[in-house]
Amino acid sequence: MPIIHFRIDDRLIHGQVTVAWTKVVPTNHIILANDKVASDAIQQSLLKLSAPPHIRLSMATIDKAINYINRGIPDEEKIFLLVKSAPDALKFILSDIKIPSINVGNMGYKKDSVALTKRLYADSEELKALKELLDLDVRLYAQVMPTDKECDLETAV
Repeated sequence: MPIIHFRIDDRLIHGQVTVAWTKVVPTNHIILANDKVASDAIQQSLLKLSAPPHIRLSMATIDKAINYINRGIPDEEKIFLLVKSAPDALKFILSDIKIPSINVGNMGYKKDSVALTKRLYADSEELKALKELLDLDVRLYAQVMPTDKECDLETAV
């Protein structure tokens, strides 16, 4: 399957993704799926500065990214799919894109959020989406850096 890594990270593209993850995940295309970023030229310009120059970067709405993936992707395209939130990740799974696991890299503290781990916080909307992902048999694991041990989130949600 061309999607070789699916990550939730509310910071989107940053040093951990561009430096650490792209060294251990053999990707040649990062798809950043976020409706707000897709319509914000300034934010896109800033995110492009953070992307590795040797890896193709696409920024699209969630619907456009889903359509792109559903059209069929050549096997040589190795996609690192990046979304900002659990509800965004759920949209991909509900669109029948088969992804067996999702790396939850960062979900920062917000008002009315609860701690899932020392570094992951979820509000009620995110908790609902995470639970639904688990109900759909998607494995959710926390792993900020590739050198960190994976932490299964099934019992934390």
